[in-house]
Amino acid sequence: MAQGLSSAQEEEYRIAFQFFDKENTGTLNKDGAQMLLRSIGEDPNEHAQLCNGHLDVNTFIQNRREKWMQAQSLAEVKQAFSVFDKQRNGRIPGDSLKYYLTSLGDTLTEQEANDLIKEAGGDVDYNSFAETMLKAN
Repeated sequence: MAQGLSSAQEEEYRIAFQFFDKENTGTLNKDGAQMLLRSIGEDPNEHAQLCNGHLDVNTFIQNRREKWMQAQSLAEVKQAFSVFDKQRNGRIPGDSLKYYLTSLGDTLTEQEANDLIKEAGGDVDYNSFAETMLKAN
């Protein structure tokens, strides 16, 4: 996995930040932060901590680094699950998943595996499952 944003990506985020920092204060108020987030395709409602009226460029860049790392982690988890997708349909049959969960790596008990599969509704859409799993962490 790559180590994070490239210097060019960070510079692009700095330029975007500066565009909305009209008074050159180094911080954005709530409205400025919301406009900045919208301009990069983010929903400001999902980033309330950034829209507190005192967003500085370093906090914004750190948020973008974290978002990038989460996206990379998600891709890796999905890729790992895809190994078990024999039908190549984005799903892992519940009985196969139970076998994997109880016999490979850090295993679950049979009851834990049954509970997880029951919660997932039998067959598991591993793309959705991976997203849910990473949001929980």
